[in-house]
Amino acid sequence: MSAEHEGIDLRLLGPVRVSRDGTEIALGSARRTAVLCVLALHAGRAVSREQLVAAVWGEDAPASATANVYTYVSALRQALEPARGRWATGQLLTSGGGTYELRVRPESIDVLRFEALRETAREHRAAGDAAAELAAVRAALELWDGEPMAGVPGPFAAAQRLRLAELRLATAERLAALTTGTGGAGPRDRPQARPPVSPSSGRPPVARQRLFLVGRTQEVRRLRRAATEARHGRGSSLRVEGGPGSGKTVLVAAALDGLARVGWAVGDELAQRVPLGLLAECAADADPPLAERLQALAVEEHAGDRVQRAAALIRDAAAGAPLILVADDLHWADPDTVRVWSALATGIGRTSLLLVATTRQNGGPAADVVALPPLDAGAATALIRAAAAEPPEPQRLARIVDDAGGNPYYLRHLAEDRPGATAAAVGAHLASLPEATRTALRGVAFLGAYALSRPGARPVACAVSELAVAGDRDPDEVAAALAPARDGGLIVIDGDRAEFRHRVVARTLHEGTPGALRTALHRSFADRLAAEEGRPELIVEQLLAGDVPLDDTIAAWLLARVEPLAWLAPQPVVAVLQRARAHHAVSPARRLTLTAWLARLLLRERRNAAAEAGWVAARTSDPELEGEMRWIAARSHEERGRFEAAAEIARAALREQRITPFWAEALRTLLARIPRPAATPGPALAAERS
Repeated sequence: MSAEHEGIDLRLLGPVRVSRDGTEIALGSARRTAVLCVLALHAGRAVSREQLVAAVWGEDAPASATANVYTYVSALRQALEPARGRWATGQLLTSGGGTYELRVRPESIDVLRFEALRETAREHRAAGDAAAELAAVRAALELWDGEPMAGVPGPFAAAQRLRLAELRLATAERLAALTTGTGGAGPRDRPQARPPVSPSSGRPPVARQRLFLVGRTQEVRRLRRAATEARHGRGSSLRVEGGPGSGKTVLVAAALDGLARVGWAVGDELAQRVPLGLLAECAADADPPLAERLQALAVEEHAGDRVQRAAALIRDAAAGAPLILVADDLHWADPDTVRVWSALATGIGRTSLLLVATTRQNGGPAADVVALPPLDAGAATALIRAAAAEPPEPQRLARIVDDAGGNPYYLRHLAEDRPGATAAAVGAHLASLPEATRTALRGVAFLGAYALSRPGARPVACAVSELAVAGDRDPDEVAAALAPARDGGLIVIDGDRAEFRHRVVARTLHEGTPGALRTALHRSFADRLAAEEGRPELIVEQLLAGDVPLDDTIAAWLLARVEPLAWLAPQPVVAVLQRARAHHAVSPARRLTLTAWLARLLLRERRNAAAEAGWVAARTSDPELEGEMRWIAARSHEERGRFEAAAEIARAALREQRITPFWAEALRTLLARIPRPAATPGPALAAERS
């Protein structure tokens, strides 16, 4: 990167400000600023026009959005590089192949500096250097100047505001821990696995999260009872299981709130790299001397009996006074911590020790399990009404319950209805997954997307084998990509079937995809499935799940399968036939035949087919088809009590004498049963009787 870029400074942690060599640059309109924010938070990476449109306008992008992006980028180039000639290539903001890239140093963007300082603080924490961690945390918080990207429009900025606000809160809580508790002490005389932490560093603020306790009374009582029994020498090991957002952490915090000698630690990727790291941190705020002995044990060269010795140290500590240890997200712990946790369960009923671990839904060390199932409809409704600013309308209430699937985290965000909040909440659960897993999940959402338009009709799911065909990938590769999502509690895999636990995740993945790309993906999936003779009803659903244009290729495929499809999936077939009739890219002959099938199915479904049947009858030269369509039109009117209209269609067909004898007789039968006022016989009546 050239030296001329070093003077750029972008401030997004507050009102957006950009300066060059100390001179502030005027950015212009709010949407122009939004484009810059997207490029800044993807600095050094190419961003497509489609991505910018989706980030700045979302699903309501006007037709002019792409042209506006071009205009905004041109204006930003001029503002950022005023000395650049009109026709010279941009050096700071480059373009090529329909993409744009902002080429600035990461340290020039305050958001990236904030994130880097948080990572530096974590490294100091791992090294046991509390003073250095404190300095890094303070420096990170000093970068803030208000609400991030204040006033910047668009779903991207809204999602980033939520994400960054949560990071700021977590950083502020860590600062409080370091300055008011033992987290700021940091012994330096020997190596440590992880530094001691204060009692408040791991536990969530229960009062602020009370919504997550709705419907969890029995589980709270069970944990509270276990704590009481441990204080009377009847210890136990409990494992609280639940998927992301089920409220495991707040549940445990509420149950143990106010109790003495409670040690708490949260597992993360850093914890996996330090022997006994999570265990030592867990003990730190309950029994600092115990934490120091565990840390000393972790760095010993000969650690063959480390697990047994660590377990013995903890049992001894519990012998002096009741001890409660909480390992939040134990599945992230280092192997030694997990082994010690399991070893302590042996004979724990004769101690004053309570072990509480929270894990995902795929198990953990042996223990009594406290499962957190999805909230039932009553509890979910109560949570929604408590979280919503205004009582939601019944239809919206039902959709929230349906989309969240009983997950408190999603229920709260859907009820609060803040712009971008739900997408950010889902994004937080997806962020740690590999890119291949997120791609596979998006495929499941797309193949099951038809269910999203029909609340409560069926789960959003697909066959893994069909996903492999639709994505032109190996089935084993697809199954491996989905495994992390299954382990994280986002989907359920049963044999060849993958199903979302929460419709809101599928909806976010589907609706968060830019409209043009969404349409292209659905058409691509339909084409690949059709080429491999996939299930016709699934192919029809792909055509309906997005604004997929229909052409002669699709029309020919549909005509070859419409009759069996009409019995397998009548409602989707009616919908796709209605679309085909409206698309002029379909040849007139095929439109005529497809519309005739539409009329037949509408009548079979006891729906009004008069317009469709009349349209075909007026255009066909086939006496058999014309007679059938005239009869369908008359029958539709008859079923709705429009007897005069039905009689007029029948009389006209009989009078014109273009239809086959079979349908003429059917129309006479229809006329005979239609009630009508007495009339003087005339030419029309004579035609009926002939």
